Amino acid sequence: MDSGLNQILCFLIQWAERMATKYSDRIVSVTPQIASYLMDNFYCPTDKVEVIGNGVNTKAFRPILDKDSLSSWKEKLGIIEEELVIAFVGNLARWQGVDILIESAFRLLSIGGKLKFLIIGNGPLKKDLMRKVLESSFKENLIFTGMVGYENIPSLINIADIGVAPFISKRNCKTGVSPLKVFEYMACGKPVVASRIEGLEFIEAEGVGQLTEPEDVKNLEEALFNLLTDSQKRIMMGRRGLHLAREKFSWDSRVIKIEKILKELA
Repeated sequence: MDSGLNQILCFLIQWAERMATKYSDRIVSVTPQIASYLMDNFYCPTDKVEVIGNGVNTKAFRPILDKDSLSSWKEKLGIIEEELVIAFVGNLARWQGVDILIESAFRLLSIGGKLKFLIIGNGPLKKDLMRKVLESSFKENLIFTGMVGYENIPSLINIADIGVAPFISKRNCKTGVSPLKVFEYMACGKPVVASRIEGLEFIEAEGVGQLTEPEDVKNLEEALFNLLTDSQKRIMMGRRGLHLAREKFSWDSRVIKIEKILKELA
């Protein structure tokens, strides 16, 4: 984009943020970092901002027990029953760290074993990421689904053994994270491997997965290998994640908090 147009766009975005902050009665922020940004840059009073993270629709995202349905999905994607599956769901943008995941995938696949990586979503890096895979020796082991209907994502997560969220540090440490994908993996009963970013501490604290250093290919590889070789750990973490998603991270629990704010304004 032309630098002049980019400057105008940035100005308009900041102006819109300033106006929205000024004239709102209350603001709901999904992370403490975004709340701090509003207070520091637009002098928003602290009592005007409430931090309520994202949640998950636990009615749509849940363990699927229909083995025939899951086998059908695997067949469509070229995954055989004996293969373990690692899934990523999300926008294929730089800050998601999918390039780091692919490098870790190459390292794991070079060891051998029956393993597939399922990359669900679209985005600006898709062509470059696919080109990288096609030029490798593992093009059959990394599957790009492209954009998928929301109603099909629970099934795709359910055919996976591990859900991964390899966020990079630069953008995510600044904005904080409240990632839908992590809560969706958990609600489907899958263990999570994610970057050690503020907001994701609960993953290790609650025993629902493992955290890795952002942008550390080897560390991500080791964490994935650890879970791939320990089925009991995957099962236990998945069960804990399912319980936690239902008890703490459902949209129902978020709605109660938002409803309270609306009643205070009425």
